[in-house]
Amino acid sequence: MDKEKIARCLILQYLTQCCADDTEHRDELEVSIDCLKTIWGINDFSVSIPNVHSIVDLIPAPQYDTDRAMELKQEGNTLLREGNLDGAIAKYNEAIATDPNQSTFYCNRAAVYSKKGNHQQAIEDCEKAISLDQEYATAYSRLGFAYYQLGNVEKAREAYKRGLRACPNNENLKENLNSLGPDPSAGSATNNANSGQMPGGDVLGSMLGNFAQNPAMISQLAEKMNSPEVQQLMQDPEMSSFMEQIKSNPASLFSMMGDPRMQRLFQAIMGGH
Repeated sequence: MDKEKIARCLILQYLTQCCADDTEHRDELEVSIDCLKTIWGINDFSVSIPNVHSIVDLIPAPQYDTDRAMELKQEGNTLLREGNLDGAIAKYNEAIATDPNQSTFYCNRAAVYSKKGNHQQAIEDCEKAISLDQEYATAYSRLGFAYYQLGNVEKAREAYKRGLRACPNNENLKENLNSLGPDPSAGSATNNANSGQMPGGDVLGSMLGNFAQNPAMISQLAEKMNSPEVQQLMQDPEMSSFMEQIKSNPASLFSMMGDPRMQRLFQAIMGGH
């Protein structure tokens, strides 16, 4: 059998497999197969090539410039720390276009989408990140946060549970899940769980209110930033962006109250008193 006929047989095999997989367009695909069989004069298109299960296997894998993509991600991280959200998204977009197989690019972009209030887009990016790396704890954490911001506490809870099934020893996911309060499905619903408020929210709100109403306390924040615990939390580029917002607009603290990371940061800061 010559190469041209082998190629035609592989095409017919591929379309036949598509018929089995794509029930919505099966009729159209079957018509296409019948037409090609007639045009090419092929009735039996069985053919076998060693180590080739489909014509798709003959297509070389795309080559991505991962090093350049990582540089673009770092540029996006820098813009995020500077508070340039649109610029950060643009850089993450470039990074994804350069190498779409890196889970961190989607997860970082999800963080920016959440900061802009585009929580549904954040959810989509987190799910994409998880599809690329099922043990990516940060992606589950940001997925839960996005659902929480949309007011869907149960979806947030399930996101954290998914994360813990994949990463059972991750302390951040455990803390995030615990911050939602008792699970109503376990028969121990509480007012916090029913209302969607974070446990300890009133205490945190009072603390944040003091900061927002007293600019002098904002300057005290900077003095607390050198503690090891705070420095560890600040490794997250989004936390640096949070702090820039707080410095420019103290009242923005209230919009961040639901983020478990901000709760841990303020607890670490207040622990220095």
